[in-house]
Amino acid sequence: MIAKLIYSSMFANLNRGVEQLVARWAHNPKVAGSSPVPATK
Repeated sequence: MIAKLIYSSMFANLNRGVEQLVARWAHNPKVAGSSPVPATK
């Protein structure tokens, strides 16, 4: 039960980090290029 809680917490943090990276790429034309990938949400 504790392991599941830790795993879900780690996954949430990882997902948040990925979302921040994607948002940063979307707002950075140098990195995103001429055709940025649209958000899936």
